[in-house]
Amino acid sequence: LLPSGGDAWVAGYDVRTQEREVHSRIGVVFELPNVYKRLSARDNLNFFARLYGVDSGQVDVVLERVGLSERADDATRDYSKGMVQRLLIARAILPHPEVLFLDEPTTGLDPEAVLNLHDLVRGLAAEGTTIFLTTHYMEEADSLCDRVAFIESGRLAAVDTPWKLKMKHGKRELLVSWFEGGRRFEEKLALGSPGTAKRLAELFSHEDLSVHSQEATLEDVFIELTGKGLK
Repeated sequence: LLPSGGDAWVAGYDVRTQEREVHSRIGVVFELPNVYKRLSARDNLNFFARLYGVDSGQVDVVLERVGLSERADDATRDYSKGMVQRLLIARAILPHPEVLFLDEPTTGLDPEAVLNLHDLVRGLAAEGTTIFLTTHYMEEADSLCDRVAFIESGRLAAVDTPWKLKMKHGKRELLVSWFEGGRRFEEKLALGSPGTAKRLAELFSHEDLSVHSQEATLEDVFIELTGKGLK
């Protein structure tokens, strides 16, 4: 699809006039699974490899990479959601893309499948793949992303590192809680205040003490910037 306005380049190539060059350098995992369910994982990847001119020997490499080697010849209709998602990533990285687009990759996955997919994404990023992740899970964005962009009604509301966003929109204070005489007490201490260090040292005499910084979550930041919660 050609853009309705503006300009964009991917890996240095114009999306309007150099479509073939762009396509050869990207991988995409769509939100909805689009594998051939009656084919095995191996056959799905072999078909895709022929379309992209990728050596068939790479199929076994990526199957091993995503942990599907033992089920490579099973029909994908018998796969769990997590296995299908790993197959989609295997297909996307088969041509060694410079840029990988992931659209809501963990929707509907169980916690173990989410952790496995996160490890895979971190590994790809560490090897130099640029990854664009679309997600509504703020914990996921906080854990995986070097930079986060909030998009609201088609507008970029903010772009920065997760840490800077949370520090900018959070409270510079500590929440200290402890138990004494069977009751729970709380006290807020302002960071940077002259008496905070002394008071904190006094409170450390309590055995059941917990100290939490009050930085904002990314969801807090989103609500502050856009005026509405995540749906």
